[in-house]
Amino acid sequence: MKTLHAISELVSLPKPLCLAIGVFDGVHRGHQALIAAVKKEALTRQALDVIVTFEPHPLKILRPEAPPQLLTSTRHKLYILESFKVSATLVIPFNLAFSQTLPEDFIQQLVDASPSLKLIGIGHRWEFGYQRMGNAKLLEKLGQRYHFDVLELSPVIEDNETISSTRIRQAVRDGNLHQAALLLGRPFSLFGKVVKGQGLGEQLQFPTANLDLEGEKLPPFGVYAARCQVQNQTYQAAVNIGIRPTFNSNTPTVEAHLLNFTGDLYGKDIEIFLLKKIRDEKKFSGVEDLKQQIKKDIEQIKKT
Repeated sequence: MKTLHAISELVSLPKPLCLAIGVFDGVHRGHQALIAAVKKEALTRQALDVIVTFEPHPLKILRPEAPPQLLTSTRHKLYILESFKVSATLVIPFNLAFSQTLPEDFIQQLVDASPSLKLIGIGHRWEFGYQRMGNAKLLEKLGQRYHFDVLELSPVIEDNETISSTRIRQAVRDGNLHQAALLLGRPFSLFGKVVKGQGLGEQLQFPTANLDLEGEKLPPFGVYAARCQVQNQTYQAAVNIGIRPTFNSNTPTVEAHLLNFTGDLYGKDIEIFLLKKIRDEKKFSGVEDLKQQIKKDIEQIKKT
C-alpha cells in the first residue's frame, strides 16, 4: 500500500482514482463496508482505490478542550488498512488553517490533483469543509461539475443502532470487549512500538513488552487474555493494563507477556488483541505473592 501525505501527491498515482473519504477511526464494520464498496467501483472502472483520511483526528483541532481518545492511532489505522489490500492511502495533515477550507475548495484540490477522478465515496451523512458545510447533496453538485460520481453508503446497523466509532469507544470504556469486537468486526486491539520499561517483568521472571500506544483508548485496568501479532507471528499473551499498584506507580502502562516467545522485541511494532478480562488490577503484599498470581493468570489464559 502506498502512503501519501499531501493532496498534491495524488497526481503520482498512475490510474484513474476512486476515493473513500473519512476519519476511519477504528476501521470498524461501517468503514469496512465503504472500503469494500469503493474497491468494487474501482475494479469496475479500472481505477485505483484510495483511502483519504486525516492526521490528527479533526476534533483534536476543532475541540482541543475535549478531544476523543483514539481507537486507532494513524500508524495503527494504516496497519489495518494495509490488511484490506488498499491500493493507497492519503493522510491529509489537519490543522487550523486546513479546517477553514471551504468544502468547494477542498473538492477542487482533490480534482486538480487527480484529473481522472471517477468517484468519491463517503459514509452516511458525512459532512466536510469549513464548519461542516459540505454534505452529500453538495458533493453530488460538484460531481456533476467535475464529472465524478458520488457514492453515499447506507449506515451499517447493529442492535438497531448505526455502528460508529463513538459507540465502540463507549464499549471499550465500559470494558465490553464482546460488543466492541462485534462492532469492529475483529477483537479490539492496541498497537504500538515496544519500548524500554523499568524491567519489572524480568525481576518477576515474566519478561514483558511495554507498548508506546500513541494515545489509543484503554479499557478498564486489569489483566487480560490476549493474542499478540509480531511480524506475522501470533502468540498467546497475558496483558496487564494499569498503574502497577504493587510498585506504587502512577503512570498507566500496557505490558504484554508473550507465551512461548524468545527473542528481542525492542523497537518492534506489535498488535495486541484483547480477548477477555481475567481479573482486576490490585495491590499485592509483595513480589512473591504477585509472582504466584501471575502464574495462575497464565494458566487461566492458556485455557482461553
